[in-house]
Amino acid sequence: MLALRAHSVFEEICHRRYGIGIVARQEWQKDKKRPCNIEKELRRKEEALAEVAALLWY
Repeated sequence: MLALRAHSVFEEICHRRYGIGIVARQEWQKDKKRPCNIEKELRRKEEALAEVAALLWY
């Protein structure tokens, strides 16, 4: 489940950064080789979501 979510986040990030097209695909392939960057960004998003959830809970 986490891997699927990470992949979805990765696709969202790449789409937002590079748009659609051949150049986008090339840039996406470059980022694909650097999963640690994506994992860091995913962790930041998860922390932000946890913070929002905590604020909404209280």
